[in-house]
Amino acid sequence: MQGSGRALRVRHSARNLTDGGGLVLVRKLFDRLGLAGWIDRRTEKEKGFFRPGLMTEVWIVLLLYGGGVMTDLRLLDRRGVRRIFGWVRVPHPTTFGRWMRSSGERMVPLLDELLWRMVRQRWALAGGAPERLTVTMDSTVVVRYGRKQAGAERGYNPKKRGRPSHHPLLAYVRETGDCLGVRWRAGGAHTAEGAEEWLEKLVERMRGAGVGTITVRLDKGFFSRRMVRTLERLSVFFLLKVPRHRWLDARRGHWRFSAKGGAVFPGEDMWTATGKLWGARLLTVQTARPIVCHFQCPLTESPRPRPRPAGVARPERFRLCPCRAAIRRGAGFARLRPARAGVARRPCCKPRG
Repeated sequence: MQGSGRALRVRHSARNLTDGGGLVLVRKLFDRLGLAGWIDRRTEKEKGFFRPGLMTEVWIVLLLYGGGVMTDLRLLDRRGVRRIFGWVRVPHPTTFGRWMRSSGERMVPLLDELLWRMVRQRWALAGGAPERLTVTMDSTVVVRYGRKQAGAERGYNPKKRGRPSHHPLLAYVRETGDCLGVRWRAGGAHTAEGAEEWLEKLVERMRGAGVGTITVRLDKGFFSRRMVRTLERLSVFFLLKVPRHRWLDARRGHWRFSAKGGAVFPGEDMWTATGKLWGARLLTVQTARPIVCHFQCPLTESPRPRPRPAGVARPERFRLCPCRAAIRRGAGFARLRPARAGVARRPCCKPRG
């Protein structure tokens, strides 16, 4: 490109120019649902120069704008965002921190109720509560770099090992993406800590709103006898992932080849085994890529076709892989022939875990 390499100077005559124009939708949502007024009416006894509804609105806008710490509040005052929302002043970071420390415990349950109120209002605008929905509950790790943050403890932290963190629980609706709530916990909390009590509260809320059939999906971190009993007592459909414990092999039936494997896992075969565990159905699924058997089903890790004279047809008894035939009969995965010394062998159709 020809011309000078000096930086360009951009000038404009509009004093209210801002890069946060998309936040107008947040302002319309707050006004239409009356969120700030709803918070103020329930926190009339709170002291302070700024209204709790305003402080909540400022913090949500800051997170959506890209801020991550309280010192980023100055961005809302310098880039025209304050004019979009009609704020007279933006709270100072020190003022905002004091408010969070003094009102945090009282605001957390209130904001949880506010989130559920927003979900119900959205359902009402869409024609009512859904007849069927699937709730996905999971946990996540939020890394903290300060040593004095409330609840920040050392625990399971795959991103920054040894760093303090929080370990909150999350609940989402699979069909619509609605967030039903967040339960904050210390970083050292187990994945399933407090999950049973919170799940009972969520199911009660959804049925009170008119939801008919509820399905709950849980990861293997929530697997326990107590969780299964809770799900059975709530009379909900559930899909709970089970860790691969050896003691579960006795509860599992024979492996059977499933004809639906191609539709569920394209390009792979599927085997299933069913059983019973604590009154619930135990389903085990394994998949494998189909391997073409060469003559007598080689059992080595890298099967190679055995030489065969030209014009000699393959024996009929070897046209079906003996491994697959044994699996179809429900015999399980057993070694078909003893391995030679120094050669590792396995069934050529053994499914991958």
